[in-house]
Formats: sequence, structure tokens, C-alpha cells
Amino acid sequence: MAVGKHVIAIDDEPANLLLLEDYLDDEPVTLTCFESAREALQWLRDGNPCDAILLDRMMPVMDGMGFMKAMRDEPDLPQVPVIMQTAAASPAQVAEGIAAGVFYYLTKPFERKALTTIMHRALDEEAALRQVTASIGELQGALAGLREARFAVRTLRQVSEVSSLLATLFPDTGSAAMGLREILLNAVEHGNLGITYQEKSELLKNQAWEDEIARRLALPEQAGRHAEVSMTRSETEIRIVITDCGPGFEWRRYLTIDPVRAGDAHGRGIAMAALLGFDELRYNEAGNSVTCVKGLPAAEGKDSAHQEAKPAKVA
Repeated sequence: MAVGKHVIAIDDEPANLLLLEDYLDDEPVTLTCFESAREALQWLRDGNPCDAILLDRMMPVMDGMGFMKAMRDEPDLPQVPVIMQTAAASPAQVAEGIAAGVFYYLTKPFERKALTTIMHRALDEEAALRQVTASIGELQGALAGLREARFAVRTLRQVSEVSSLLATLFPDTGSAAMGLREILLNAVEHGNLGITYQEKSELLKNQAWEDEIARRLALPEQAGRHAEVSMTRSETEIRIVITDCGPGFEWRRYLTIDPVRAGDAHGRGIAMAALLGFDELRYNEAGNSVTCVKGLPAAEGKDSAHQEAKPAKVA
């Protein structure tokens, strides 16, 4: 996690804020605490720095979901990762949170390591996504006429580069970049390199995830393995097929976020892609190939970037 990040915490219970201050005392972040969501919202409106938000769900006057709606309704506010603290995370609550922009959860009560691991992950993923989207504007004009393309992806850098390039073709480039990056990451780290869910959890706790990916990529047996990406674009849709070299996985359980896994530092990418990135997300039976489909606006120049997100069809 980069030094100098500014995190705000919003919780109506002073004892909970004191606990967060204690847990983050040794972390390289500046923490600002609020007992009122409305005060925190005004603080953001005033242009104060913020790189991540720790948000309690249940609060008087304005609760966590009300805060998220207010942020979504004000496009000038910073779009930063939100970690929601909640005593209960049912499937319906998690789905509601994702639709509102909450991608990270801490189920109360939580321990210091759970908080620091998920905060590191949220800040690191946000930095990676910013890098993916930074070059989108420069690429859009050059790729306006692209109709077919194929790529071989094996490294984290290539994941970012191909995600950036393909996202320029979508009406909502931000959601597409997020969805493509998550699907490609899954193909590389789980499909090709064989990093299991449990292994990734431990690697993230120990901040060793990228090092382990680099180590496995350097193994002789990995030299010829890559994820194959093919794209076709018509007047009505964009269709992307991503196929890795692995045996597959049980993909059905990852199309939604199980409350048991809601507080994990990873494991929500496929569900986020299905909900926000595409109109259709279809895996083959084994789970080592996925087709992602997004419809295109009928009228040229139609602005779909602010259309309400709706779940993708999954099969």
C-alpha cells in the first residue's frame, strides 16, 4: 500500500472509531473520523483528500446506504473504494451494496489483520484500476474502427494493458475496465498459475501476492501458457471470449458473493463483473472459458455511461 493515503472512517459509535484508530495506528495512512455521515459528506464536498472510506451500515439520520446514494448522486465527489462495516451481510444486502458501489465488506466483530488486509487490497486494487483507465481517453479515437482482435495474456502488466485497450470500445469504460480486469486476473492467477482461493488469501495477508505470481510465471512449465482473448464487435454488441490453460473451476459459486466470503480481501470480482460490467456472462461447463457480452447503444452518440447498472445474464 502506498504511503500517504488518507482514509476516512464513518461510524456513529465513538468506541468503534477508537478501535479503528488503534488498529490503523501502525499503518502508513492518515485517518480522519466522523460520527455523522452527513458531516463526512460535507467534508468530501469541501474537497478534502480521501483515498478510501470505512463506512458503518447502520447509523441514525443517514445510514451507510444513504451515504452511498448521496455520493453516487454527486459525480464531483471522489470515486474511492468503500469498505462497509456491518454486523450482517445477507446476499440481498451484499447485492444492494455492490449496486451502490460497495465492493468490500468487514463483518463485525473483526480483528486487526482482517481490517488491514482488506484495506491494503482496496487501496491497491483502486491504484491498479486507475492505471488501467488512465490511458483510455487517448486510445478511444484510434480504436473506433476496430472490429476484431486477439491477444495472448500471461502477466499482470498485460492484464492491465489489454483491459485498458478493450474497455475503450465499451459505452461505460469504467465498468468495462473493472470487469475485464477481474476476469483476466482470474484466468491468469487461478487458471494458468493454479493459485487457489485459500493460497491467495494467505498471500494477500502477507503482502506476497505479486511476488508469488512473478515466481510462478518464471517456472519453465509456464513458458507457453497464456490466456487467449478474442474480441468481435458488431453494430449491436461487443463479444469477448477469454480462455485459459487451466482445468477450470466451480464458477457458479462466484457469480454471487456468499456472505461467508463477503469479508474476504478477494473473491468478488466475477460477481462484480456480472453485475456491473456486462449484459451477459457465460462460462463453459468446465469454467476455463468465459464469454462476456455488452450491447451497444442503437443511436450513435447515445450516452450510456450513466444508465442504471443491471445484472448480467449468467449461464
